[in-house]
Amino acid sequence: MTAYKLVTIDAPYWGFGSRLEQALLAGERAIFLESHRNCFSWIDEWFGLTLDVMRELEKQSDSSLN
Repeated sequence: MTAYKLVTIDAPYWGFGSRLEQALLAGERAIFLESHRNCFSWIDEWFGLTLDVMRELEKQSDSSLN
């Protein structure tokens, strides 16, 4: 599995803009890595499912979240 994500942050605040940008990018990277680690660790639950079953799971999760 390969995943790419482009994140652009511009904090034009003199004095702490650079620190703010770095903190936000570090947080985004941590979220990105954690979500992909979870996706890989749950591979046994979703590997081999048909597209129809996956669509049904999407509908169930969408209805429970909304």
